Amino acid sequence: MNTSCVDDHSSRYQVECFHSIKAIPERFTPLFEQASQESLFYSRHWFYLLEQSIFHSLVRVFTVSLNDASPLLILPCYESKQGTELHALSNYYSALYKPLCHSSYPHMVTVFDALIREINRHHYQRICLPAMPKDKVYEQLQQRFSYHAYMTKSFFCFGNWYEPIETSVFTDYLSHRPSQLRNTLRRKAKKLTDHHIVISSEPKEIQRLFPHYQAIYAKSWKGDEAYPDFIEEMVFSLARKGVMRVAIAYIANKPAAAQLWMVTKSRDQKCGQSNAVASIYKLAYDPHFKNSSIGSILTAAMFKHVIEQDRVSKIDYLSGDDAYKKDWMSNRNERWGLLMYNKRTFKGFFLGLVSLIFRTIKKKLKALKRAFFSLKERV
Repeated sequence: MNTSCVDDHSSRYQVECFHSIKAIPERFTPLFEQASQESLFYSRHWFYLLEQSIFHSLVRVFTVSLNDASPLLILPCYESKQGTELHALSNYYSALYKPLCHSSYPHMVTVFDALIREINRHHYQRICLPAMPKDKVYEQLQQRFSYHAYMTKSFFCFGNWYEPIETSVFTDYLSHRPSQLRNTLRRKAKKLTDHHIVISSEPKEIQRLFPHYQAIYAKSWKGDEAYPDFIEEMVFSLARKGVMRVAIAYIANKPAAAQLWMVTKSRDQKCGQSNAVASIYKLAYDPHFKNSSIGSILTAAMFKHVIEQDRVSKIDYLSGDDAYKKDWMSNRNERWGLLMYNKRTFKGFFLGLVSLIFRTIKKKLKALKRAFFSLKERV
């Protein structure tokens, strides 16, 4: 652990760097708990799973607190390229990331300044923080890195489709979906005379079902899991916490489709009301059963389960702009990332300059393309 004190014009902060999630003092637990009310992907447990299964000794967690030990910020990261680059402690398994900030501290700009001064001591050439909501924290972070002599680039990561649920009856929800989806579900369900679906939140039952999920996933278009140990530990640990939902669809008693969902308690930041949110995490089906639309039938069964049994107030597809998601959802957010190039290092300056030149050329080519087609239409 590295510890330093940073003086600021308005406050004195203690900035620390920890090399594991477990090493973070308990005094930061309220900050983790506050953030995890917004998303499971902000929880201490989630970052711990990533560390244990994927990033191991590469983890670096920067924290900022007042000198009275009051926690203000947690930035979970990992190092790459022999310690020359810093990345968010996140990857394709995480649908959301951001610095975990005290929700009511009025001087977060000076907190970010203290954080960046500590990061500067490590001489990272490049810093990458993806999959963030484009909110006030995002904007302040970009502004402060720019102020501290970094070249910054904002980049689009993916769309996030979701649906507020204002009913506890699945048919009410379905009545507002496109007629094509309703007709497909009705028609395909009639043709499937020898199928059944198992949905479970019980840890022991999930252990029994999980090999079926693995078999379906291996046969699907998605191929081998990059980190199977992560998925297994994630599923079983979240099952013990009552969060995981595993659904398997069988045709003629053969596993045909599988889904992993998460149901968590989320607090609305505007009204302070606690609600249940269902997040669709993993979907797969055996290509042998593609024409049966068993994947869509299983999705409908899961929607019915979380609406009527879990009484959720929101269903979230997490990531991706796949066309089929528009059939199930009506609302869309965007997740954005930040790239910061350290102009104080030669390579950081060079990489930032190359990125800037590439973006400038790309914009010019787009402008030329628009001008060409505009001229072509006139002719």
